[in-house]
Amino acid sequence: SIHIPLSVLYARARQVTGRMSGFLAAILLAVFGLHTFLTHRLAVKPIRDLSLRVRSLAGGPHHLGEQVPLPPSRELGELSLAFNEMSLCLKSAMDDLESRVEARTQERLEALKELRLSQATLQVAMDQSTAGIAIADAPDGRLRYVNDAGLGIRGSSREKVVNGMGVDQYVESWQIRHLDGTPYRKDEVPLARA
Repeated sequence: SIHIPLSVLYARARQVTGRMSGFLAAILLAVFGLHTFLTHRLAVKPIRDLSLRVRSLAGGPHHLGEQVPLPPSRELGELSLAFNEMSLCLKSAMDDLESRVEARTQERLEALKELRLSQATLQVAMDQSTAGIAIADAPDGRLRYVNDAGLGIRGSSREKVVNGMGVDQYVESWQIRHLDGTPYRKDEVPLARA
């Protein structure tokens, strides 16, 4: 029988244990490193990418439609897919809204152009008319416009006739009369009745 002292056995056990501990530590370190790498690649990076894309949507409509790559994990893949669909829907809605706003703006510009042309035509017609034309505001009857023929009938300047003259002054100043020559009462004057 071989007799080995206990101290030698203990030293050998420590050497073997030390080597095994080092080997186990290296394996654990490799497993931890692999776990960290996979966690970063499969979860942290996709979440960070998705967060950046979500923040970029807040940066304005020019980021609409941006897509995130679909990660291999099912849950993050579904979340990324939902984000991509939302981004495309928002882009489509924004494009549609911009198109409608542009069309409405164009319609309003055309209507404004037609209104200005109509106003200019009406203004020329009133200015060139040989009949006296007066335009007044309701209910006080303040004159806003009197054409040249109307000013000729009154014999006053535009500033005197238009500025501040209401129905009361209008009836007295213009001396409006019935065909028999009797003066109109204020409430009978066509302008006051209108």
